[in-house]
Amino acid sequence: MARKKRKIDEANLTLGAAIPNLFEMDEEPNVKETDKWRKESYEFPTKQSNNFGLQSPFIIPNHEVVVIDTKKKFNDLFFAGVTGIKGVTFGASPDLILKMFKEKNLEEIEIINSEKFPLNVKVETIDELEKLKTEGRLKCYYPEKGHKTIHSKVYLIRRDGSLDFVVGSANLTENAQNASQQKNAVVIFRDILNSPYKDMYLDVYEEHKQGTKLFLDSLSQMIAEENETDRLEIIKQYVIQDGVSIDKGKYLDAVIYVSDNLLDQDKLVSPRIEYSLDGINQITAKAIKKRYDKLKSFDFNKQENKIIFDSSEYYERIFSGEFTGIPLLKIYPDKKEVRLRYGNNIDNRARLPDDPQKVYNELMLFERYFETVDTYGEKNADPTNSKMALFEAALYVFWCPFAGLIYQCLSKENALSDKGLPFGWWFGPSNTGKTTYASYLMSVLTGRPITKIIKEGEIKANKIESIKQYGTSAPLVIDDVGGRFMNNMKNILTKYWTDNYWTDTTYSAIPQLIFTTNKVLPQPWLNTRIMKIGLTTLFNMNDRKTLQEFNKIKDTIPDVFPYFAYLFMDSLETDILDNDILYHSRAIFEELYSFAGRSVPNYFPSDPLSSEFDPNKNRWLSLFDEKGIEYEPTDYNELKITFPLTTDDKIINDYIRILDKTIDAEQNVKTITIRNLDTFQKWVGRDFPPKNHQKRSIFARFRKRVG
Repeated sequence: MARKKRKIDEANLTLGAAIPNLFEMDEEPNVKETDKWRKESYEFPTKQSNNFGLQSPFIIPNHEVVVIDTKKKFNDLFFAGVTGIKGVTFGASPDLILKMFKEKNLEEIEIINSEKFPLNVKVETIDELEKLKTEGRLKCYYPEKGHKTIHSKVYLIRRDGSLDFVVGSANLTENAQNASQQKNAVVIFRDILNSPYKDMYLDVYEEHKQGTKLFLDSLSQMIAEENETDRLEIIKQYVIQDGVSIDKGKYLDAVIYVSDNLLDQDKLVSPRIEYSLDGINQITAKAIKKRYDKLKSFDFNKQENKIIFDSSEYYERIFSGEFTGIPLLKIYPDKKEVRLRYGNNIDNRARLPDDPQKVYNELMLFERYFETVDTYGEKNADPTNSKMALFEAALYVFWCPFAGLIYQCLSKENALSDKGLPFGWWFGPSNTGKTTYASYLMSVLTGRPITKIIKEGEIKANKIESIKQYGTSAPLVIDDVGGRFMNNMKNILTKYWTDNYWTDTTYSAIPQLIFTTNKVLPQPWLNTRIMKIGLTTLFNMNDRKTLQEFNKIKDTIPDVFPYFAYLFMDSLETDILDNDILYHSRAIFEELYSFAGRSVPNYFPSDPLSSEFDPNKNRWLSLFDEKGIEYEPTDYNELKITFPLTTDDKIINDYIRILDKTIDAEQNVKTITIRNLDTFQKWVGRDFPPKNHQKRSIFARFRKRVG
C-alpha cells in the first residue's frame, strides 16, 4: 500500500524540542518588497520558550514529506501550474534547461549548478539560452575556480500567488525526472510567502550564490561589443575559447589519418606515424595530443608542431590488449576493400565471387550452424522460426561494418531518423547460445577465431565513447546486459549516432553495437532504437555430442563474408529502404545463392521478421508438447503446469519471466499456476478446456472441499 503524504498542521503543533534556536526571531520584520520572490509577510505570532529555554515562534510552517518515485510525482511538484523555478541542483545541462522552457512553458528559470555547465551542445542551443538570459528570463550560476563543488538540492517553486521551498535529494536532471531508476525524498514547505520564516528560506537559497559565476555572461559581452559580426560565429568562437569544444572536422582528420596508417601495409615495416598540428586551433590540438598521451613512445615535437608515435604499440594497446576481441576493421568503398588488421597482418575481407563452386561450399558450411537447431536443439521452440532468427542475426552482423556508410548516405538524403541506426538486441533465456553465436559470427566476419566477447561488467559508458573514436567499423558485442547497465548507457546511446564527428564529405568508421540479454523487454527509451531478434532454442552444452559439434563448427569458419562485403559496396548505389535496414543484406545473400546454384533455405528471412512473431509465445506453446510436462485446467480459471522433478528452477523461472505482462502466474516448487487462464489462452492462441470438457456443479465442488 502506498504511503500517504505526511502533513504537520501548523495550527495544532508546537515547535519540538529538537528545533534549535535557528528559528529565534528578535523582532517582527516590516518588509514590503516588490520582488515577486519576496512579497510582504504577515505578523509573527506570539513567542514561547522551548525545552532549551530559547524563544521560538509558536507556529512551524505547513509542510509535506514526499517520496518521488514516478515521473508524474516529479512533474506535479516541479512543473504543474509552475511559472518560475529557482534551484540549486547537481548536473543540470543546457539542453535540459532549454527543454524546460519549451515544454513546461516556464516564465523564468534560475539555476545554481554544482559545476561548470558543459558546452558540448549545438550552437543553436547556446544561442537560444543567451537570448533568454538577455530577456531576463534565465540566470545560471556555477562555482568559480577554487570554490567548493555544490551538492545541495534546494528549490523555490513559484505558482500564481504562492511560493514553495523544497529541499531534498532530487536533482533537475533527466534521470531524476523520469524516476525510472531513482527514488528521491523531499520536504516541501508550502506557501512560504505567508510564513514567518520566509526570509530564512530565501537566504538559504541566496547563500549558494557566493563564489559563483554567471553562465554566458562573457558571451553576452562579446555579442554586445561585436554587434556587426554574425551572431552564430561569435557563439562558435565563444565555445572554442571556453575550452570545451573542438573543431570536429580537424579532429576527425587526425583519427582517419592514424587509422589509415594502421591499415597501411608499409607501416608494418616502418611503424612510425607523424601527424602535423599546423593549422589546427589550440583546443583541437590539445584533444588530439590527449588521445595518444598514454603511449610510451608518444612524442610531441614542439619545434615542428607534430605528434610522433609507434603504430605497432598503438595497435597492440588498443586492439590486442585493452579491448581484446574488437578488431581494427575499416571500409574503403572506392577500392572495394575491407581492411582488417590482426597483429602484424593486414587482410582484405572483400572479394569478388568468381567461382560458383567455392561460393556453394562456403554457403553449405555456413548453414551448418543453423542445422544445429534440428539436430541438437531442444524442442522448446519452432525450429524454422528459430533458424530464421539466427539467419536474421547473421544478416545484421554482416551489415554492421557498413553502418557508417549507410548513415552517411541517409544523412545526405535527409532520410535519417533522429534516433540513428538501430542497435542489435538479441534476447532469449539462458542456454540459448547467444554468446556462442555472437563469437561465431564475429569469427566469420574476421576470418579468425574470436573467443572473447565483452560482458557488461567489463565495460563502462566512457569506454564505449572512446571506442567510437578508434576508427574501427567492426561491431562491438556486449554480452548479458541488464536493465541497470542499459540505463547507465542512456546518455551515450541516445546520442550515439547524432553526437559524432561526421563531416558532409568524410566517412568516419564507428562500431555498431549489439547487446545480448536474458531480459526480454527493453526500456521504453531503448525500444525505438533497437532491432530485436529472439533466440529461443535451448542447447544442452553439457551434452558431449552437442559440445563436440559446436567445437567442430568453430574450427571450420566459412569464408562467406568477403563475397558479401564486395557485393554490398556495389549495392550502396541503389536506394536504401529505411523500413528494412537489412534490405541489401537479404538481396546479396539471395544473389550469392543464385550465383552458386544452391537453393535458398526455407528458413532464409526474405522479409523482416514479422512483428507478430513472438518467440516467447512460441516457446510456451512448444512446452505443452514436451515429454514429462503435465498440465491441468481447473474450474477456477486457472491452469497448473507441472515440470519433472529434475527440471532446473532457473528454467521454470524463465517461463514465468517471459510471460506477457497481463498474465498472473506464480511458481510453487515444480508447478506454475496461471491465475487468469482466459487471458493466457488469448495470448498463446490455444484453448485449455477441463479434461472432461464440463464444469462440475457447485455442489460437487463443495462436496469435494468438505469431504
